[in-house]
Amino acid sequence: MNFLKAVVKSKESTSKKNIKIKALNLLRAFFMLMNKIKLVHDFLLSGATISTDTRSITKGDIFFALKGERFNGNKYAKKAIDAGAILAVIDERDFKLSEQYVVVDHVLKFLQALANYHRSTFKGKVIALTGSNGKTTTKELIAKVLQSTFRITVTKGNLNNHIGVPLTILNAKQDDDYVIIEMGANHQGEIAALCKIAEPDYGLITNIGKAHLEGFGGIEGVKKGKGEMYAYLKNAHKTILVNKEDPTLLEMLGEYDSIIEVVPSDIILEDDKRFLKLKALGQSVETNLIGEIHIQNIAIAIAIGRYFGVSEQSILNGVSSYIPDNNRSEIVGKDDRTFILDAYNSNPTSARFSIDAFDKSSFQNKVVVLGDMLELGTESEAEHKSVYSHTQSKTFHLVILVGEIYHNLYGDNDFVFLNIDELKSSNIWKQLRNCTILLKGSRALQLERLVTD
Repeated sequence: MNFLKAVVKSKESTSKKNIKIKALNLLRAFFMLMNKIKLVHDFLLSGATISTDTRSITKGDIFFALKGERFNGNKYAKKAIDAGAILAVIDERDFKLSEQYVVVDHVLKFLQALANYHRSTFKGKVIALTGSNGKTTTKELIAKVLQSTFRITVTKGNLNNHIGVPLTILNAKQDDDYVIIEMGANHQGEIAALCKIAEPDYGLITNIGKAHLEGFGGIEGVKKGKGEMYAYLKNAHKTILVNKEDPTLLEMLGEYDSIIEVVPSDIILEDDKRFLKLKALGQSVETNLIGEIHIQNIAIAIAIGRYFGVSEQSILNGVSSYIPDNNRSEIVGKDDRTFILDAYNSNPTSARFSIDAFDKSSFQNKVVVLGDMLELGTESEAEHKSVYSHTQSKTFHLVILVGEIYHNLYGDNDFVFLNIDELKSSNIWKQLRNCTILLKGSRALQLERLVTD
């Protein structure tokens, strides 16, 4: 009995000792991490910029050796230093050649930790937004409205994921008033993780639609995933912007006091035959946007501008000056064709919006090129049939389908093509003249090549 007690006591003592050792090791690792974060951060504050691509290295950059399925950034660290990088952050010690190489446990996690640390050092407020559709357009409209009055940093292009969000934060200046961050996701848990990095003071969800259904696990999964924005802001006692006319968003929001109400019905549609012409804040404003769906995006930008004290004229000037680009409702002329390049991505909700807007427009000889919509899981076939069927009630001159999914469904028809190369070499494409062509499809289809090649 005494022997058993002694053994138990010995195990307890050993267990306590192991716990202390583990705690000390964790504490030591934390301080080592913080020292490296502060080292890199000091260089950042001195004017260095972050780079993840050796092809665009400039003198004084800090290179982060990120890894992907097909590349290992550590292998390019020396090339970055040779090109003028002041530091190279790596996570494989064998590639360390001098003190200019900072070895960390995991480069991506270090990048995210550095971004979160930088977030704690600037006074500017962070405005974060997510949603199934309209994120980038809304982000750009907000930026146009706020930049007339404030110093801002905004997500460039579509850098809205676990890499892009940290890069946006690290691009923020100490004297910025606002940092506008777009957050994208195709799985649950991603928005929550991005919020932990960015720690937004204000947040909004543009809408809930049928996007990334496969990754989210259906429309209810989309609500849960995007709803992580609301959950974070509630727990952190921050401010939520919400479209009070969207029942889905109101249901997701539930009871919460700290909100800014967005009211799209305060904006009156005056004309949408080509570009939206609206009456807002008592004045007419002409935009470069196509389709009524953008009214809610404009309403969000107006609400934010008013909340932060931007003059009404500056708000309207910001809205009217925004010109879509980067394959998002971008209008491009080539030869005797006009293209509405809405091909950055596509899902059933956004496809219908684009189809309806194009149908109502005053463009002549309207042709639609629909590309496959990816990541729809078990609903893929039904949604592709539904979107195509939606076009049949319209007055389009021609509807062309491109991609494996559409080809499997309608491949016996002469207006269906496996890829854009097939389409470009077809007589149908070559014979299209003096027409306006809407291009709408998922990113992988690269429909923009119909314009650029």
